[in-house]
Order: sequence, then structure tokens, then C-alpha cells
Amino acid sequence: MVEQRSLDILKVLRHPNLLLTFGAWQTGGYLVVAMELGDCTLWDRHREACAQGQSGIPRDELLAYMREVAQGLDYLHEPRHTIEGKTGVSVQHRDIKPQNILLVGRSVKLGDFGLARLLECTVASHTGSLTPAYAAPEFFRGQTSNHSDQYCLAATYCHLRGGKPPFMGEAAHVMAGHLTESPDLSMIPAEERPALARALAKEPAQRWPSCQAFVEALTQSTLDRTLPSIPSPPVASRSSRRPAMIGAAALLAGLIGLGWFFKDQIIAHGDKKTGELSVATGTGSQDVPKNGQDGGKNPSRNGAEAKSPPQQENTAVQSNAWDSNFAGYQAMTRRTSAG
Repeated sequence: MVEQRSLDILKVLRHPNLLLTFGAWQTGGYLVVAMELGDCTLWDRHREACAQGQSGIPRDELLAYMREVAQGLDYLHEPRHTIEGKTGVSVQHRDIKPQNILLVGRSVKLGDFGLARLLECTVASHTGSLTPAYAAPEFFRGQTSNHSDQYCLAATYCHLRGGKPPFMGEAAHVMAGHLTESPDLSMIPAEERPALARALAKEPAQRWPSCQAFVEALTQSTLDRTLPSIPSPPVASRSSRRPAMIGAAALLAGLIGLGWFFKDQIIAHGDKKTGELSVATGTGSQDVPKNGQDGGKNPSRNGAEAKSPPQQENTAVQSNAWDSNFAGYQAMTRRTSAG
């Protein structure tokens, strides 16, 4: 009996994303199963979103559900279970669809293990019914692989996200689509399609290593789209940098010219005999002793008139110094502009 077999499987499986079974008994020819009560299915949530004018369940909400479903499926797929006297076996659910994923509080849980199949290797036979819209291609060939549930999960995501499964039409057309045609992913944003296309590969070995890897790839594709791009700073062209370089060089040349001018000014006012310097001021020149002490050597401090070069000579020296430095400044500016 299929129901009794699925109950035997559920007895040894415990995971937060698998619907709990509390007990089962027969009465009046019926099998009564006491299970955890869900609030609704993802199909119910999808219909609610469509009634609100959306194409399906919003992306972030649906991805959160898919992560939990993937965790439950990967737990089933681990070859670590002991069921029906067999050890090291994995379980394929084989009937992943919106109606079998239930919302319980703030979590989602997998239910309806009526088609569950034990796998002692990577491929096993497939018997029993199926849901064509979400069925893996190998189901139609009478096989079950360790990546069959991933295919069903990807088809389920397409329907819940975009409003329709990858293949539609009569049952024969849907079956042919799963077996030979490329999936229609036009209902899904472009950045999510590569991850889905791999999960929907015809050959199980070409799909993602696990259901969680598939959902992680979907999540990453949406993150890449929503992250803001940081523009690179503009790079000035060679022609736009040249005027600024010429201006900087001209300013530097001017500062050098002024430095040489003031140097000549100070030397021109120096006393060649005593080695004392004269600092030019707005009212004339003031002699500064070499050692900061006069010691009677400064004639102006002893009441004698200080001897200074004639005013005309100072003026001529200043004029010659200015003309020389200005000519040097012009020559440097011309060379910089030519470069």
C-alpha cells in the first residue's frame, strides 16, 4: 500500500522543513493519518498574489521559501538514512509542486510523500503517477535520479514567480517539451534564467550539485542586479591636462624668479666692507650688525653718520636684477609652453 509505505519513510525522517506525522491508524477500511496542520500551500499564496495584481509571489519572499524547501530536499537526498532495513539510502520526493509545499507559521514544509522513492544509487526506476507540468524528463523514461527533485523545484519556481510553468499545453505536448525542447523562461527576469536553465537541464548530471546550490545561484543573480554600480572617476585626456601643466610650470618659474630677485636685493644692500646686511624697508635701509652687537663698531650708534651706497647706485642694481630675472622667467615660460 503506497500510503503505508510513505508513512514508514516519514517515521525515520526528522527535519524542520518536513511536515510532521503524529500517528496513523485504520478504521472502517480507511487509513487515518494525523499530521501537522499547515496554514496554506504556496499555490494558495500564489493565487493571493495574482489577485493583488502581481504576476506571482514577490521575488524576495519566494526565494526565502525556496531556501527552506531546498534545505529539506537536500536532507532527503543525503545517502545517510536507514529505511526498510536498508542503510545509507537517500530519498527522492518525486512530486514537488506548489500544492505540496505548505506554509506553517513563518516557515515552509514539504508534505505528501506518497510518491517518495528510495535511492540506493544515483538512478532508480520510476513507477506511479506524476504531475506532468513539474515532472523531470527522466520520469517519462521510467527513471529517478538524485537530481530529479531539483528539476521539479525549478519548474515550481517558474510557476510561482512568473505565473506559468516552463511547458504548457496538452499532456503529450508537455511531456515532449520536458524530453526534447528548451524551457520557456520568458516569464522570468533575464538575470535569473541561467540558474534556472541549468536546474532544468535534460541530463541530471548537468544540473546543480544540490538544491541549495541552485537556490543560492538564483539569489546571487538577483543580488548582482540590485547592487548599485560605482562609476569610475573620469580620466582627463592628454589635451585637457596640458593647459594645467603649463600653468603650474609658469607659476613655479615665477616663484623661482622672484626668489632670485629678492636674493639680489639683499646682496645689493650689503656692506662689502663690514659684511653687514641691509634689510630694505618702506622708508630706507636699516643696518643689522653681523653678531647682533654693535661693540662700538657701528658708526651710527656712536653718533657718526652711517655710510651707505648712493641711492642711484642702489636703484641701478635693483633695475638690473629685475630685468635679468624677468628675462629668465620669460625664457622658462616659453620652454614650458613649447613642451
